[in-house]
Amino acid sequence: MGFTIPWRCLVPLDAVETLFGDAGLEACCRESGAQIHVSAEDEAPQTLSDKIVTISGSVPQKQDACQRMLENLWRSQGIPPDDDGLFVVIVPSSVVGAIIGPKGVKIKEIMQTSGADINMGREAIIGMPDNPMVVSGTREQIIVATNMSMAVLQEFADRDRLREEDFRYIPGRTPAARPSFRAPSSSPPARLIVSRGIAGFIIGKGGQKIRELKEQSGAIIQFRNADEEPSLGLTDEERVLEVRGDPEQRGQGVRALLVEMDQMPEPPKETRLLLAPGLSTSSVTQIVASASGAAAAMELKSTMDPPRPGSNEPSVGLEGPVFARIKAILALLSLADANGSDPAAKEAPPTGGHVGDRHVAVAESERDRGTHPGAFGLGEPKPHMGAHAAPSQQFQPRSAHSDGEAAAGDEGVRAGGAKEEGEEVERRTEPETGKSYTFSEFQVAFRGTYTEQEIIDYWR
Repeated sequence: MGFTIPWRCLVPLDAVETLFGDAGLEACCRESGAQIHVSAEDEAPQTLSDKIVTISGSVPQKQDACQRMLENLWRSQGIPPDDDGLFVVIVPSSVVGAIIGPKGVKIKEIMQTSGADINMGREAIIGMPDNPMVVSGTREQIIVATNMSMAVLQEFADRDRLREEDFRYIPGRTPAARPSFRAPSSSPPARLIVSRGIAGFIIGKGGQKIRELKEQSGAIIQFRNADEEPSLGLTDEERVLEVRGDPEQRGQGVRALLVEMDQMPEPPKETRLLLAPGLSTSSVTQIVASASGAAAAMELKSTMDPPRPGSNEPSVGLEGPVFARIKAILALLSLADANGSDPAAKEAPPTGGHVGDRHVAVAESERDRGTHPGAFGLGEPKPHMGAHAAPSQQFQPRSAHSDGEAAAGDEGVRAGGAKEEGEEVERRTEPETGKSYTFSEFQVAFRGTYTEQEIIDYWR
């Protein structure tokens, strides 16, 4: 028999005092019955700016302690009790695929049951064999989703597939390598108009920040000036910020960028998005309304502008909490995907990237990741960039697919069904070696390295 796993989460450094100051830690432990430990300097990677909070005890005790933490943070940040916020859970990299499940079945079940949204980080935190999992929703939804996710880990611990040290920071320990595959991108890009100052902030000293953002999301992120976008009539102080990738990578890139902008000394209050041609004003208005919270403090305002002379791209200015702006932008991009419109490249959008009516953002990258877009602690109005992700040799689980989408493409094996007669055999290129495999060839090549289930999960 295994052990009772602890729950671990990331808390921004500046929120620790709010949650646990003035004997708050002792009070939370006493009232919940749980044991709570906040990481010391030598109990987390130096690259991690957040604190690791470990909650131990019975499931009811961990739930109670977690609920108290969320209540304190919501109250301190002025978030109404029933409004949405964020909670960043730490998950051992070795069991990320189990939480996602075959073709995303498990993570879809968790989201549908709890009502929360889950963004599973595709890369590990730098210096740790763990991935950040961002759970967003109301406090009650977050608790239910976290409890269901941790129940999956408990099953692994009960079968001795996880050990107690998997829940402790051990310097130098990182996940084992796993091969990854990524499909070429053909989704319409996200195009934002930003100031030159924001562009400089995102690029960072020597281009370090934008490299980290690219690596963390797997998206292609670039700036275009007035000479490159003559039809937009940009001023010398304006730039187009373009984010390309498949829907998951693009979504992770948008999240990471807006969260990063929100960390500026004077963060922008408005985000201006260039819209794909053909989106009606009523559709945009409806999406903006659905992205707004119920409380006045969470209201999202929008301003529509027609296309500039010579351009076919209208724009919308979104003003409000960054959480709501991200939600609206991703919904507008999904609508553009459905319409198949890319004003910049006229590319056809791919299928996939969604589970039911929810987007499971598990961005894929071939190289190292820097700060993870989801790892900005608890609460919503002021997300905090904290967790850092790990290099390319980490496990990279495939994203969840929509219900009707096939997960594998070998001669007869597709993790849940046989190959249709006359269907083309899918080949994928392993980026490290450049070799091309069918699923059957991939099974043979890695059978001595990984279990059969791991091979299926990797391909999926």
